[in-house]
Amino acid sequence: MKVLSLFGRFLTLSIPTLVIAACFSPRPTEAPIPSKFYKSGNGSKEHLVVFLPGRGDDIDSYERGGFIDALARSEGALDSVVVDAHLGYYIKRTLGERVYEDVLVPYREKGYRHFILVGISLGGVGALRLNEERPEMIAGTVLIAPFLGSKSTIESVRQAGGVKNWRQQVTDPLSPEEQIWTWIDNMYDSESAAIPCTVLAYGRKDSFAPAGDYFAEMLPESHVFTNDGGHKWVAWGPLWSDILASRSWLDLGCTLR
Repeated sequence: MKVLSLFGRFLTLSIPTLVIAACFSPRPTEAPIPSKFYKSGNGSKEHLVVFLPGRGDDIDSYERGGFIDALARSEGALDSVVVDAHLGYYIKRTLGERVYEDVLVPYREKGYRHFILVGISLGGVGALRLNEERPEMIAGTVLIAPFLGSKSTIESVRQAGGVKNWRQQVTDPLSPEEQIWTWIDNMYDSESAAIPCTVLAYGRKDSFAPAGDYFAEMLPESHVFTNDGGHKWVAWGPLWSDILASRSWLDLGCTLR
């Protein structure tokens, strides 16, 4: 299956290839997709934060990682929902459908107007995809240590002189990694020549950091956060706190498309 080319390399970062081939099986998908709601107490329904987990995380990972408490204590506290969007939904290509039908639409009917997506690692891919599919509903995206493709894909974009030049050179059918960069290209603001409604955060010891460095060049400087951590929750928690304390978080939903 073509989509496995994207996640096959991603999985091999921590699991030997032979083990994957022999025994890896994604968790079964469900409809509706499971989710868990958290109320901030501020009473606002202007925005709802939608958390998408990384590979291997579960529906309680954000709570254990301190993200929910930090959000509730912040100046820009908002209600939130964690979606159990595990790898199986990506492989079956049902992530967008399930999150839209089972999360975005029902919460819109409850009064929430717009959504801010927060995705860690694999969840960053999901956030970019949902932003592409439902831009009228998404007020902003927060990508923490996102997977943005292999080194060769990033280098091909760089050598083309940027994502817009690169996009003119690629032909259909696009690989899943190439699709990520077309989604990124679609997020550009024609006037600012930047991507104003996205926040990027990553650790400099993260194996995905080179791709993060390149993507960071496309964002407002105030929307990029780094520390000396790796691809672990111990690095992501402080990055999340920095984001919540920033003006970029408070302004994230101000520019709706």
